[in-house]
Amino acid sequence: MKCSYLQLLFIALMALITFNADAQTLKLKNRVKINTPVSSGKVDDSIHYYFATGRGSNKMNDTILYDSLKVYNVKSGASLLFREYRMYDAKNNVQVFNQYDGVGLNLSDSFTYTLSNKLLTLRHYERASATTPGPIRLIRNYVNTYDVKDRLILEESAYYKPGVDTSYEKWYHFYDANGRVTSDSARVQRWTDSIFRNAINYYYKYNTSGLLVERLQKIWKDSLSKYDSGLVTTYFYDINDRLIADTARTKTGFVYETHEYDYDGAGNMLNDTGRIYYSSSPTLIFSETYTYTNTGNLKTKYYHTHSAGSSSYGDQLLIYNYDTLLSVPEMSEIQNVALTLYPNPTQSILNIKAKWKAEGELQGAVTDMQGRVVMRWSEKADEQYNRQIQLAQLQTGMYFLNLSCGDEYTVKQFVVR
Repeated sequence: MKCSYLQLLFIALMALITFNADAQTLKLKNRVKINTPVSSGKVDDSIHYYFATGRGSNKMNDTILYDSLKVYNVKSGASLLFREYRMYDAKNNVQVFNQYDGVGLNLSDSFTYTLSNKLLTLRHYERASATTPGPIRLIRNYVNTYDVKDRLILEESAYYKPGVDTSYEKWYHFYDANGRVTSDSARVQRWTDSIFRNAINYYYKYNTSGLLVERLQKIWKDSLSKYDSGLVTTYFYDINDRLIADTARTKTGFVYETHEYDYDGAGNMLNDTGRIYYSSSPTLIFSETYTYTNTGNLKTKYYHTHSAGSSSYGDQLLIYNYDTLLSVPEMSEIQNVALTLYPNPTQSILNIKAKWKAEGELQGAVTDMQGRVVMRWSEKADEQYNRQIQLAQLQTGMYFLNLSCGDEYTVKQFVVR
């Protein structure tokens, strides 16, 4: 099914799943990726996750989900590729997402929400150069509009291409009396002018059980000055209302793409096999195969892609490792650091109060939105740590206080105005 970038991100932000086994909470500890050839066993990269609560990752999605996650590291061998941080509001919504690489702040997203916690705006920033430090610049801006029933009816996005112009895209969503989407309509403004043009429409049909059974695509043709039929996708379900196949055909009836899905007795997906046709025989075949632990958590995800009549060229294996809550010390350590900053926002001083599990050598640093260290100190710290730092030399903006003591670590956002 068609999803815009904003929809995919919104789904990822909102989906929260906890795994339980034998009354213990399992938490995703790390994920290892092995690329082609998988048989070599060579690790391409690995992700180590740090949580602040007992939440885990969606077992059908290797993107970490955003409950109270504070930081995770992505490594290639022993080398750190990047580190990501997330800051939250009082309702546990992500407000700021920052990614740092070896150069500095690589990209940043900021979010706002409606009173009912629906995503309202998203602003995406990227660093101008991938190899040198510097300020980040606004690349995309998203704004959502909802109706009185809190249904998403309009997605607006602006893409800023430095030195060229700005392009815009609007997606309109329409619903039936049961709240199901009946159609989506996109209009775009190109780089070259300020005119919004028709682009693409989707129309949806449902069965009596409310399951999607058909999606019709209509594509605007400038040469015809009207919409022309695109792909028609038909969906098939088993007696348990699980999707088992879908087929996309052109307006002439030619089969363009098919998918088949298999499940185990617990309803976990085992296989997703897809085929794309440019002739009567499949031109490209791709599959995803899943295995699970005995408690139902995703254990491996294997991608296999090849052209018809040729050997595999796109294999990738993802391996997921879990720990119970009590056996992952970094999780509880991060959670147990009681850190208070005040006043926040501030103008010239910041008071710090932290409680550590034991005394030790404390390392403190303040970093700006570009990831640059603007202040650093170290000192002996008791379990009850208090310090006041002077900020008069800092410009207005958002900063991050980073504290570590022994094997405990915490980070918190503050604002200078």
